[in-house]
Amino acid sequence: MHELRFATGRDTLLKQGTSYASKISDFATSYAPKILGAIVFYLIGTFIIGRIAAITRRVLTARQYDPSLLTFLVSLIKIGLNILQLISIFGILVQTIRHLQR
Repeated sequence: MHELRFATGRDTLLKQGTSYASKISDFATSYAPKILGAIVFYLIGTFIIGRIAAITRRVLTARQYDPSLLTFLVSLIKIGLNILQLISIFGILVQTIRHLQR
């Protein structure tokens, strides 16, 4: 009698495991491109922000700005652009999560 319950419980666990594996597979195929897109967007955005900061530093140095003001302005630009980048990435991920809840 106990062996029969154990076998039934094992079958139920196997069915649940298969169901979870199917859900994970569906999630990965549906949302992986959006998540990978967000990662690529982050990497490209970080590169572009670094280039903008370097160009800004070069221009301000050529115009002989005070070094402390130069550092402040470059940091301010980098922080502002990073905040915009993170807002954009969170927007992509929130859309993905909202679509997941439907």
